[in-house]
Amino acid sequence: MINTKTTLLASLAVLACVVGVLDYGPAKAPSLSGPVLMVHVTASVALIVAWFWLDSRQRAYKATAFLKVAMAGLTIFALPYYLLRSRGLRSGSRALALALGLFMATMTAYRAGAWLAQTVL
Repeated sequence: MINTKTTLLASLAVLACVVGVLDYGPAKAPSLSGPVLMVHVTASVALIVAWFWLDSRQRAYKATAFLKVAMAGLTIFALPYYLLRSRGLRSGSRALALALGLFMATMTAYRAGAWLAQTVL
């Protein structure tokens, strides 16, 4: 059975694919300031923060107030810090590599959505 944390992370790729379809479907080109981008960024950060809250509770990691706020506002710095601090160097490095792999999968899903929109729509 798939757990909640896995579902949250998989949702990032699904969201990216949908945004790719929306960016290249009706709009025909992505916009750097449109509502689709704002919804995408907000939803992505919300999914990452939700994953962080679940993971830190599961690991009984005492996150500081600063880390909790930074996870939403400075995710690119806070997430690697959290992964390394909560897991140690070896497991944290592995988790960081998986996070980078998830980022690449999300970018691939966005591109797949864009391709789908250009091909089908």
